[in-house]
Amino acid sequence: MEPVTLLRILALVVVGTMAVGAFRSPSSRRLEAFLVVTMVAALGALTLAIAPNYAPLTVLLAAPILGILPARLEQFSLRSLLEGRRTLATFAARLASFLRPIGPIGHLGRDMSTLVAARLDGVTPALLDRLADPRQPERGAVLVTLAQHVGGDAHGIRVALAIPSRRKRALASGLGLAWIRAVARTAGPEEILLALEEVEREDPTFEEPARRAAIALEVSAALGDREGVELLLPVLQGRLPSGEATRVRGEAALADGDRAAARREIEARRGAVDPEVGRALVDLLARAGRLGPRVSSDHRARAVRCRDEALAVIALAPLGPHAWASATALLTATIVGWHLIVGRTGDSDDLRHLLAMGGLRVPITDPIGALHVLTVPLVHAGPVHLALNVLALLGFGPWVERLLGRARMVVVFLCSTVVSSLAVAALASPAHPTVLVGASGAIFGLGGAMGAVLLTQPHLRRTRRAQEVLRGFGAMLALQFVVDRLVPMVSGTAHVAGLVAGALAGLVLVRSPANRRPVNA
Repeated sequence: MEPVTLLRILALVVVGTMAVGAFRSPSSRRLEAFLVVTMVAALGALTLAIAPNYAPLTVLLAAPILGILPARLEQFSLRSLLEGRRTLATFAARLASFLRPIGPIGHLGRDMSTLVAARLDGVTPALLDRLADPRQPERGAVLVTLAQHVGGDAHGIRVALAIPSRRKRALASGLGLAWIRAVARTAGPEEILLALEEVEREDPTFEEPARRAAIALEVSAALGDREGVELLLPVLQGRLPSGEATRVRGEAALADGDRAAARREIEARRGAVDPEVGRALVDLLARAGRLGPRVSSDHRARAVRCRDEALAVIALAPLGPHAWASATALLTATIVGWHLIVGRTGDSDDLRHLLAMGGLRVPITDPIGALHVLTVPLVHAGPVHLALNVLALLGFGPWVERLLGRARMVVVFLCSTVVSSLAVAALASPAHPTVLVGASGAIFGLGGAMGAVLLTQPHLRRTRRAQEVLRGFGAMLALQFVVDRLVPMVSGTAHVAGLVAGALAGLVLVRSPANRRPVNA
């Protein structure tokens, strides 16, 4: 088929699809997906007719821009609004609407302006009417709840989500934080804990580190866990509207029965704050004038568990969008790059070549050769050996880097490398010299550091997430012990020495929970 003919057919399909979209509910995801595929194909066909050499590149660029970027922009826009960055939220929404002209996101620019108005001026019936869409009642209900959330209308959310089935749909749409905050501002401790259990069960976004931390912050403030508030605020640094830290500190002091501290906290920050936070502070100041029910020790213990679970999820979460610059990624790239050099300059199975490229001769016979204790993890005997160690490094590295930080993770890696290499050299027989290669000793050190930190930090050890990780690590150690006994070429000494060295280094370098870096999920 000629390119021009194909282009005409695709153009007709695009026009037809847009015509259908004008009469059908724009929430149809199939219609959206079909339109995106058709538009990408049309752009590819157009490029094929004009500049054939650039057709593949056009398709590769158009597919993510039209298919993935709008949804990402929508998420970014809503998150920016919740964090009080109104101008950025509106710009991202309008850009998303431009990239995907029909479908649910097509109205996001208009809806975002309405949500911004709710945050600035509060919720009014006219504003809610603008967000309600008879053609898409579920989406309209989500937007109305969001408007009430950013407008600080806690009573409105309680009324709107009073029906369990409606509340379940809202939580399934990711509105758990809105529900928790509404209950925390209008109900007692028992209802707050029931709402928390419901959010844990129904909200699919609850396991996201930042969302979980925000929910735990609300629960800690509402139940008087002032220590928890101070632990959670640093990990949400940069993600809270202006004045929000003052608001949650005041909430926690009031729930703890310290009305004087709540008043001082609020009155110290009555100036430039986010409009919704300002309204919340006024409401909080009014509540500080009357004595509310004191939070019991059982309620506070439940808040502590919620806070610890959130900190554990944050500590054991992936490194986030900047993982390409992490120490794990840099170490992996260095190891893989050096293996490619080893393969290009000789045989990666030849012991003499491996020794020349950084392998360690054991036992150590000269001071110059002893320097190779630092280069052992760069050298691997073949692609299978490399692949196994790289996979293990990518498995343990991010966890240790999240728990300890980038520099400390590198220190653990180097200490485990040196100790494991020296242990093998000390136990090697002079009658049977060999060459030690591979990063497995250092990787076992990372595993040892992770296990030691999780076992010795009470706020992590008690959590479900840490226990799952420890059970998996224990099963891996048992399997590796069997492999070490069955495979003669594998050095069990290096693994055990690296594990012990990493555990000791982790105990020395572990950071306190209050000093954790902000979550970047």
